[in-house]
Amino acid sequence: MVGDSMFDLNAGLAAGVPTCIVTYGFGSEEELRAQNPDFIINDFHELKVLL
Repeated sequence: MVGDSMFDLNAGLAAGVPTCIVTYGFGSEEELRAQNPDFIINDFHELKVLL
């Protein structure tokens, strides 16, 4: 799951899939980091490396 908010992160966690949070968008980076997503990216182009 790739997203920018707690809703996205929670959906990924509930589905049992890896989570990737972007540091731009609706959620605060600090709040999202505190939830320990599997990956954190600063630019959408970084996603290519993860895939």
